[in-house]
Amino acid sequence: MERKIAFPRDSQLVKAGTQRCIHICSKLASCLALGGWRKYKSQLITLSQLCIGLDRAQYRIRKNREQKIEQTAIAYVSWVRRVMAKIVDFKSKLPQDLSDSKLATKLLAQLNHFLPLLQKSLDLLERRLVKGEKIPHDQKIFSIFQPLVEWIQKGKASRRVELGHKLVVATDQYHFIVSLEAVHKRSDASLAIQVTDQVLKNLEVEKLRSISFDKGFYSKENKEKLSPKAQMLILPKRGKKSKKQAQEKAQKDFAALRKKHSAIEANINQLEHHGLNTCPDRTWEAYKRYAQWGAMAYNLSRIGKRMSK
Repeated sequence: MERKIAFPRDSQLVKAGTQRCIHICSKLASCLALGGWRKYKSQLITLSQLCIGLDRAQYRIRKNREQKIEQTAIAYVSWVRRVMAKIVDFKSKLPQDLSDSKLATKLLAQLNHFLPLLQKSLDLLERRLVKGEKIPHDQKIFSIFQPLVEWIQKGKASRRVELGHKLVVATDQYHFIVSLEAVHKRSDASLAIQVTDQVLKNLEVEKLRSISFDKGFYSKENKEKLSPKAQMLILPKRGKKSKKQAQEKAQKDFAALRKKHSAIEANINQLEHHGLNTCPDRTWEAYKRYAQWGAMAYNLSRIGKRMSK
């Protein structure tokens, strides 16, 4: 399920984080009658101009492109670092005890939350555009306001970019959802055993007649541990198969159950039409709650259809 966020560009992430920190500092200064942020609107204008200049260098300029990108990135990073130094200095001058002002306490907590995220996004921008490093995927950040967001789908031919979190869905032979879980930074293969145990618990049975997975859930360990939990285990393997695996795939029961697995794609499409296409909530707990409400709406819709027949 996707999140409602803009496409994550380094320059825009730094801009969003800097804007947020400047706004918080100006509100804190106003609340506590402190100086230093009277010209914050002028700083926001300068920030936007530097960000636009960097974006133009990256996506419009063709002549001496690399040199222009490096120059504008250095100017952008230097200016933001000066603002961050001012923010840190401003924080050090704040009163130690803010218990008398709930607003000031709340604003300081927000500043302590956003400042490290701004520092991280600025470091990533500097490493990529100034130092020419290639950033490992696990170190990237895709949103200042929703830092837990993951890159689900790359925007390639016939597929658009998807940013959000994965949902692991299990349905029964009647297409009712018997297990749905939102996961964060976990591979499919690491979830197979956990999902199967949850399905067994929800259905209150010790062994399933059959269970079918996508290819991404395959691992040798999963196959060994899941075999005793189902009479027929459909766990296809990616790539070239051994002679034993090819014989297993050629079995009549295996082929029939594997064909039935395509129904889960239809179930997922129906889930998207029951509100689980995009989540409007921001927090992780709210995201999981929204997913459960969507699954309940889907099951109620299935019950209604069966009752109307």
